[in-house]
Amino acid sequence: MSNIAPIVMGARVVAVERPIIELAVQQLEASLNTASASGFSIRIEFIDPETLTPPVSARIVLISLRAEAVRLAEPWLETERRLRGQCKALLDNNAIVFVCTVFRHVSPGYEMSREKRIRIRRLNLLVTEISRETGLFVIDLDRELADIGANNLKTDYLLAGQLATAVAANCIAKTVLSYGLDDYVPFEIQDGAKPLLEHYRPTIVNSEMPASQERPLNFIATGSGRRTQIVSTVVDTDQNRHAGTLVELFLRRQISIQEALTKLRRSVARRGLRSSSALFLAGIRQVLRKSSRAGK
Repeated sequence: MSNIAPIVMGARVVAVERPIIELAVQQLEASLNTASASGFSIRIEFIDPETLTPPVSARIVLISLRAEAVRLAEPWLETERRLRGQCKALLDNNAIVFVCTVFRHVSPGYEMSREKRIRIRRLNLLVTEISRETGLFVIDLDRELADIGANNLKTDYLLAGQLATAVAANCIAKTVLSYGLDDYVPFEIQDGAKPLLEHYRPTIVNSEMPASQERPLNFIATGSGRRTQIVSTVVDTDQNRHAGTLVELFLRRQISIQEALTKLRRSVARRGLRSSSALFLAGIRQVLRKSSRAGK
């Protein structure tokens, strides 16, 4: 029997999201214990979504915004005030806070689907702003799921279905491992567990999104040191500007070469080699022009 005390995680999620959290914890435990054979365990304490009062023993708190996406009757300023206050209270209590973004896809068949899409985008942008201001961590489910596509996952913002559950759980597990376990797990064990977590992510070929609908991302760095995090928001549709942003972020070492190569491979798959090369060269020219103007 292991003498290591369990890691307690508080989770404010709606009932149908509990299987996602439970699967994420299973993946985390299996990866940590395979990397170390030390007997790590994680105990989940589910939190009342109305009060957001975490267990005293839980220093890691995970918040889902799914319930917020359907509170259409609540004025936005009230939502923003409440969420900011709740996050601040947790951080003031020395909790390590993770907030999950909401997958932006809402089927046109849903009641008030347009209003839900707008609210989801506002919620995702808000949590990015709060992250920059306070240092809480974003689990960007929207970015992870949007890269695959709603048709491929056969899901929407409700995250129903086995594929959506598996992808969301893996994204949560990887983010918590990267930013939340420094006080509980030695760095070398964390580093050993990270590649093991990749084996739990389903392989899904993205054939859904044509180049004409592809929307670029704005990357924002938060935190510092091992806890530096890159989060993203959809901001414009200028492909040349996006290519320049990616080149600039890579040159500044704000994204890794692995992430840059992954995006390049996706671009080639979607646009073809000629179009991708043209965008990449346009991005380099844009960065060079910006540098030239800055030097004048």
